[in-house]
Amino acid sequence: MRLPTALRFSAFLVALASTHPVAAQQEGDRPKPPVFFFQQPGGALAQPGNRPAQPQPRPEAPLPPTSPAFDFEAGPQIGYWHPTDPEAAVELDPEAGAAHAGKGCLGMTYNAREGVFEQIAARPLKVVGGKTLTFWVRTSQPTQLSFGVVEQDGGLYQQFCVTPADEWTKVDLPLTSLILSQDTNDPDGRLDVADIVEIRVADLANLPGGLADALGRKAGEQQLLLDDVAITDDDADWPGAAPAQGVLADGFERDTIYALAIGGAELERGEGSQGAGLAINCRQPGSRWMGIVMGVGYLPLTDKNEVSCQITASRPVTVSLVLEERDGSKYSRRLKINPADGWSEDTVSFDQLLLETDSQDENGVLDRDQIRVLIVVADTAGLLNAEPLTVGLDEIVFR
Repeated sequence: MRLPTALRFSAFLVALASTHPVAAQQEGDRPKPPVFFFQQPGGALAQPGNRPAQPQPRPEAPLPPTSPAFDFEAGPQIGYWHPTDPEAAVELDPEAGAAHAGKGCLGMTYNAREGVFEQIAARPLKVVGGKTLTFWVRTSQPTQLSFGVVEQDGGLYQQFCVTPADEWTKVDLPLTSLILSQDTNDPDGRLDVADIVEIRVADLANLPGGLADALGRKAGEQQLLLDDVAITDDDADWPGAAPAQGVLADGFERDTIYALAIGGAELERGEGSQGAGLAINCRQPGSRWMGIVMGVGYLPLTDKNEVSCQITASRPVTVSLVLEERDGSKYSRRLKINPADGWSEDTVSFDQLLLETDSQDENGVLDRDQIRVLIVVADTAGLLNAEPLTVGLDEIVFR
């Protein structure tokens, strides 16, 4: 089987890391403000004699590192937040009553357009300790988000989620569940809390090339609101041990969906095989491959031999389960899903996963310690002129 290059999510993670310099940057690495017509040579206000020479403003002194706790009730907090888009507007209290809690929140308003990566980051930080990254986020349109932290040496650790339109969504996850991006290096290969210097949140629309086909495009004015951003000592509700000595990747019981929709699919929480589950809705023609991608590189998989999931579908369909290594090598297995079976457990041995025809791997074997991404996609080639398709997914477990 061959999936399109748009689903090469190792490349996707590389793109996220390389679109904007990492936080161990010098001042010159930061985005520069826009240059207006009157500041350019020959601009109206730059003509000799138009106005007397004005003294150049003194550069502002850099802010000292701050604790990673932002409730946005105090004005000085805004000085630590920087957008990558020089045209984006960042302000406190963007509208009365907008905050999730208290009176203040941070708002970034931007014009979504091709070729501009919309990210906002808090820096410089001084983190003494902590276990959990937590914040509330609200977006004006359904949005695919990347978020995470950056170490002093430039290592970017991240995860992903989706947000509905105009609803506050809580992100609350252990720092240990963040995965190292593909093109950043970390000498010890693990996140060191005391080395964190930056928190990032990014809208993943309009990424370059085929990534935009996979993750979607936006146009026009957008707003992203943040509130109560912090690294805390609290424990987060996160998947862990599963029955039969397995490791639960996700049971989709949490309010927030920690996955990304690809190929035009829409994600929502629905009824699962055991409590809540994930509904992958393919409501309109999009990419041939529609489904989800999840970052699973933080899980202890070196001694695991198989992956299983509970799955169902509203129509007969072929679903591909794909594991991708850090270098982009993809191993997959096709599953025939029959709605007459209801919820069924499909178990795939790692030995059954085949290297895809457009992948290259130095040893031709799935390396458990290199697994970074899980992809589940439905082949909608035969459904383009048919009624919408919904794939139900629940209880993804590695054993």
